[in-house]
Amino acid sequence: MDQYAEFIEKEVPTYRGFLYAMTAGSTLTSAAARRLWGRLALQVVSTYGSTETGTASTVDAHTAITIEGAVGPVIPGMTVEIVGAGGELLRPGHEGRVRIRGDAAVSGYYRDPETSQSKFDTKGFYPGDLGLMTPAGVLVITGRENAVINVGGDKISPERIEAAVVAFAGVSDAAVTTAQEPQGSPGIGCTIVWRGPENLEGLKEHLRQALPARFIPRTFRAVTSIPRNASGKIERR
Repeated sequence: MDQYAEFIEKEVPTYRGFLYAMTAGSTLTSAAARRLWGRLALQVVSTYGSTETGTASTVDAHTAITIEGAVGPVIPGMTVEIVGAGGELLRPGHEGRVRIRGDAAVSGYYRDPETSQSKFDTKGFYPGDLGLMTPAGVLVITGRENAVINVGGDKISPERIEAAVVAFAGVSDAAVTTAQEPQGSPGIGCTIVWRGPENLEGLKEHLRQALPARFIPRTFRAVTSIPRNASGKIERR
C-alpha cells in the first residue's frame, strides 16, 4: 500500500477515484493509512487472516491511524485469542502468540503431519504472529514470532521499529534487522528508502521521541528498494 501511496502522490496528487479500497496480506500501518485515506479512497479497510482460517478481523483507516498495528475487531464467527508460551489465555494489553479458530478454518495440512503439529492444536491455528487485544476488543499485531530482536535481554519486534521509522515524513520504506556492533554484541540496524533528500539527523531525533533509547537503530543504510515476497512481507535475510 505504501507503493500505491507513493504512486498517487507523485503521479496523480489530486486523484479521488475510489469510494472504497480494501487491503490484505500485511498490516496497514498508521503511516500508510494516513496517506491513503481520502486520497486513494473515501473508505480504506484492511483485512487480517490466513489461508488456513480465512478473514479473522477487519480494521478501518481511522483505527489503523489511532492504534499502530491494529487489525481488529474480530469478525462474527471467528475467535482470536492471545496466549502465553504454555497456551494460557492472556489478559487484554498483554502480548503473546495469536491463536485463531472458526467454522471455516482447516485443522491441518494435507499429508504434512509434522508442520500440522507445529501450527495447529485442538484449540486453533497459530499463524506465527505476536499480538495483543486491547480492552476495547481491538486486535493488534506487534510482530512475528521468528523475527523478534533480542538486545541485551530486551526483546522487540522489528515491525514496531519499522513503523516508527516509516512514520517519519522523509522515509518511504524501511527494514530492521540485527547488526553486529564494533564490540561484537548484537545491535539493531535499519535499511531505509528515502522519499527525498536524506535527513538522518531528523530521523534520529524523531526516533528518540518514538522509541526507548535501547531500541533505536545504531546503523543506517540507504537503498533504492526493500526486498519483499509475493505477500508484501520483508525478506529480512
